[in-house]
Amino acid sequence: MAKVLLVYPSLRLLGYRFPYSLIPIANYLKAHGHEAVIFDAQVEDMRDFSPEGYDMVGFSILSGPQIRSALDMAAIVRERAPDTPIVFGGVHATLLPEQTAEHPLVDIVTRQEGEETTCELVETLVSGGDLSAVRGLTYRRDGEVVSTPDRPFLNLDDTPFLNYDFLKTERYVEFQRKPSIIYLETSRGCPHKCGFCYDPVFHKRKWRSKSPERVVDELEFVARKYGVQQVWFTDDEFAVSKKRVAAIAELMIRRNVKVKWPIFSRANYVVDYDREFLDLIRRSGCDWINFGVESGSPRILDLINKQITIDQVIRSVEILRDNDINAGLSFMIGFPGETLDEMRQTFELIDRCSSMYDKVWIGQISAFTPLPGTALMSECVRHGFRPPQSLEEWGEYYYNDPKNLAHFEKSLFRLIRTITLLTKFDFAYRGYRGAGILERRKVLKLIHYVLCRIAQWRWQRKQFSFPVEWVALDYALSWLKFGER
Repeated sequence: MAKVLLVYPSLRLLGYRFPYSLIPIANYLKAHGHEAVIFDAQVEDMRDFSPEGYDMVGFSILSGPQIRSALDMAAIVRERAPDTPIVFGGVHATLLPEQTAEHPLVDIVTRQEGEETTCELVETLVSGGDLSAVRGLTYRRDGEVVSTPDRPFLNLDDTPFLNYDFLKTERYVEFQRKPSIIYLETSRGCPHKCGFCYDPVFHKRKWRSKSPERVVDELEFVARKYGVQQVWFTDDEFAVSKKRVAAIAELMIRRNVKVKWPIFSRANYVVDYDREFLDLIRRSGCDWINFGVESGSPRILDLINKQITIDQVIRSVEILRDNDINAGLSFMIGFPGETLDEMRQTFELIDRCSSMYDKVWIGQISAFTPLPGTALMSECVRHGFRPPQSLEEWGEYYYNDPKNLAHFEKSLFRLIRTITLLTKFDFAYRGYRGAGILERRKVLKLIHYVLCRIAQWRWQRKQFSFPVEWVALDYALSWLKFGER
């Protein structure tokens, strides 16, 4: 039996990101007779970080401050357990495996899905076997970075049911709030090829799913074990198969699985949802459908290869309105070459959708973030973007940070910075819908209320000049070195 420490480094967020990526790996290791321990540096005391006594320490990393945190923790491993192999995996390590493996604090990189690769890797390390026989690795050998062939993707129905006991669940608001929430994955990959997304590189546009029976079996298991009232699916694209979604809903009704379940879909999927289908999923507990719009400009939608139209967006909102289902829409600005008029087209589409239905929820308008390996990266470089050149530089890179778009003309850059900050609040709604997890913290709730009202005032009048309050907030976040905005 091998012993593996799996680490989720801090992302320097105002809150935290649920460390879902490590849970399937820990479950897989346990199912194959190994001991796995998860250390989530976001919620645990670093004084409790003890890397001694493990056969391997693995870090999951996303592009950005999590890399910096991982390198700091890897240095502790090197100092206190110098003979323990240090392994980096996750999205960033898959997108830039050679650059990651070149770092002296990284011994081995695991690419793409982590379950089988991590399990076979630690067994090989313990037995003194040949790393070149393990698929899905990148590592240094005799001073040269080498990679083994990619590993075939898993059959997801063969993976063990998720067990969240690897986490200190009392430290996560998802388990404590009402309604309580749990995360669950029913598929991986996405058949589409949006230019801003890393998924075509990570999953190679191969969508594969758990069967409806397996999904509902697992839903029953986690709902019973953890007593949750709501399940958030973490799939890259849950709704690829309408037939599968309907089968899941039918089984949930038949087995009396009573949980709420919002889903993420696409505008070109929603336009094909008829009343019978929407009634079925609503009766099973699905009362919310989210989809990414990204832009109100047809040219930008073509540039990013979104494969949807503005008419489909409008029609989707109409369909959800007519069937009384909440609609969540997300947008971005700052795409390479985007003009002020094209940003205004996005603002106009947001206003149009918001005016159609009082259950339309518009999330923050994000600042487009160039990510390594994505189709739009070369276009960004052509417009003046300079990508980070080392693992350390990627550790100073922030997702959803307008500073990544400093190559824009100054007035546009200032607009992007203002928009991404003020839309973090409930800007497109004319009332106040509450402070969420801040509800019991009176001072923070008051601050949240004031910022929401300011955001709404500015948005309704499109008054984005002299945004002193948002500049102050941006400086405060930068001074505190918080990551994702």
